[in-house]
Amino acid sequence: MTKNIFFIYIVFSMVISLIAVETQLIHIPFDYEQEFDTSELLSYQLYLWWACLCFYFGNRITKIKKKPINVELITAKVNTGLGSKYIIFMQLLIVFYFLSKVDSAFELSSEFTYITNYRPFGDKFSVILLLIQGVLPVLAIKNKATRIFTILISVLLSLVFAWIDASRASILPLSGMLLSSLTKKNMFLFIPVLLLMILNFVTAMAARSVYDRLHFSSILDVFQILSENFTDLLISLISYFTAFSITQFAYVTREYSGVFTSFDLFYSVIPIPSFMWPSRPDMMLWRVDRFRPMGAVSELLRVSFFFFSLFFVFYGYLSKKLDNISNINLKILSACIFALTCVSIFQYNLRSVQWFLYFMFIITIFDNVLYRVNKIS
Repeated sequence: MTKNIFFIYIVFSMVISLIAVETQLIHIPFDYEQEFDTSELLSYQLYLWWACLCFYFGNRITKIKKKPINVELITAKVNTGLGSKYIIFMQLLIVFYFLSKVDSAFELSSEFTYITNYRPFGDKFSVILLLIQGVLPVLAIKNKATRIFTILISVLLSLVFAWIDASRASILPLSGMLLSSLTKKNMFLFIPVLLLMILNFVTAMAARSVYDRLHFSSILDVFQILSENFTDLLISLISYFTAFSITQFAYVTREYSGVFTSFDLFYSVIPIPSFMWPSRPDMMLWRVDRFRPMGAVSELLRVSFFFFSLFFVFYGYLSKKLDNISNINLKILSACIFALTCVSIFQYNLRSVQWFLYFMFIITIFDNVLYRVNKIS
């Protein structure tokens, strides 16, 4: 599954970027469609074709012992009252955490009429909780009441993140339901969830231009704008996810080669909190400007072509491991994270992306432990 996600995303993104540059009919953020001609963009896309070959090589050479998919490994216990109580307890903890964050945001903003670029949920822990939230409805599949409760909270949290935090992470609470319904070919659930994710993402993008996001009085104006310009916004959304990734990579490769050092690379891949480092690199060297990180793969290419290639070999290796996960719940979770990282490696710095890579690697280890325990029992 993850191998297909990677290849489809890369190839589709390259095609959309070429169409945008050639026709000038699709707008790419920061006017990147005007930065290149078609032949120049094709030359930079050669790096990505090489990345696909490295990914394929890493995927092919990875030796695995094929494990059967086990749907009941976790969900069997969820059908009991005790399992449902655990899920509800976890759900209430997540809700309490985010309510406390919203409350503190209101307190911090009490002396101001508006806050520019304020993100009360802008931390890694909140994103991890959103990923967990996305899995809860899948875990609760055996208990209808618990499942409905977790679905409603997932929808609510996605809307809150889309509006208050203006965050693209608003799609994460719904990602588990989306992949679960797709796996089971349940189009009755898949289509509404997909449309809601698109609406949330567009709302998050629109909310970035709204100063007073901690009050909901202006959200009606945003929804009116969205309804009047939904088609254009949808095209912009597709462009942002696809063409922007490719053209951003090409732009950074052309303009900023050779600035990212080996120490920056070491700092980016070692999972130690920033405050524990004796010295830290200048973060602005990793950004085009305050609004645009250079992207993880661009940073690697700026160190050397070897590290760029090695990353995609490892990425292919990790993909093979994820595709061999036996537990359906962990498989859905890992596919959600992998799809997210396919975009993130072009649009976020390596230090941010590496946490998701480590998280996926931990998921594969956890699945191996569960598989062995289940086999013994």
